Amino acid sequence: MREIKVLPRPATDVPRPGEIVENIMGQAENTLKPVKADSGPRLLFSDDPEYIEKPGILYRDKLKGEGRLYFWHDVNSPGSLKVYVLAINTSPREAEVSILKEGYGGPSNNVYLVARTAFTAYYHSQGQRRYTLKPGQILVLNPGAPAAVRYQVVHGIIDLKTSEEITVAFVAVPATVNVLEAYSRLGVLPRDGVHVRGTFAAADREMTIDLRGAKTGSILLADGSDDKYMAGVDGITGSSVWNAGNYGMLYRLKIKSDKKTGVYLIPAGGSFGGTLIFNAGEVSVPLEGFISSPAQAVYLGTTVPEGITEMLFMSPGGSCLPVKLLFK
Repeated sequence: MREIKVLPRPATDVPRPGEIVENIMGQAENTLKPVKADSGPRLLFSDDPEYIEKPGILYRDKLKGEGRLYFWHDVNSPGSLKVYVLAINTSPREAEVSILKEGYGGPSNNVYLVARTAFTAYYHSQGQRRYTLKPGQILVLNPGAPAAVRYQVVHGIIDLKTSEEITVAFVAVPATVNVLEAYSRLGVLPRDGVHVRGTFAAADREMTIDLRGAKTGSILLADGSDDKYMAGVDGITGSSVWNAGNYGMLYRLKIKSDKKTGVYLIPAGGSFGGTLIFNAGEVSVPLEGFISSPAQAVYLGTTVPEGITEMLFMSPGGSCLPVKLLFK
């Protein structure tokens, strides 16, 4: 019989990407000031009403050129529903519509899984789908929309480009109904007054973070102050809206460093669970479930010394923002 002694992992060991690290919150000696620039497609965002109680139009607006379509809805009706995204050629000319990237999640009542599934599929999507729409023609952009029952969430992210002005409509219909036949009879569902729908310009935010010469540092993402919320307009009512949490915005971070520096994500607004891209590798944040304590952090990776580290981040639906990125 042999005795095996299990020793604790040495403190110098580097954690795995996605692993939770305890008691790291107070270790940032200064707050960094990244250089920011907004660009990219217009964002049409549908999350109000978040809970769908009956069939109807969830959001609708016009689009020409590059766009990102984002929906996040929770079914709360007695029967099963499908959420479709429609492209309607409302111009007098033929419209070329190209789907550039797309990802879907759900139906599920695990919101963190839904967000991870959609963003991962969106990031890896390849190959374009191209369509020519005659004037007045309606195209279903997500014909494989799944049926969802009460308390299940459905989510989608679609990047597209159109040659002419089209109308984009996010709609919910009973699972057994033909959406093309039902669309003209659907009414607009009222807002819930809590969540957001709207159209926002420039849905990509490029951020350059310079760590050279810094011992430690931190930044906030999507807090509305250090990192401004997207300002937009409700395409149905014309009212001004704010995208609190910047859901649907793709953050493109470039981190300059002169030495190896650990990068950590800290939940600063509540429960958080999602996936991001760190130097072209997927990182589940955290590895399983979600994180909610600001005394905890998720290790993302280590910067490239004397180089540029790239990171892609999109606020996951179902999670609370802001988050803090810590560099040490």
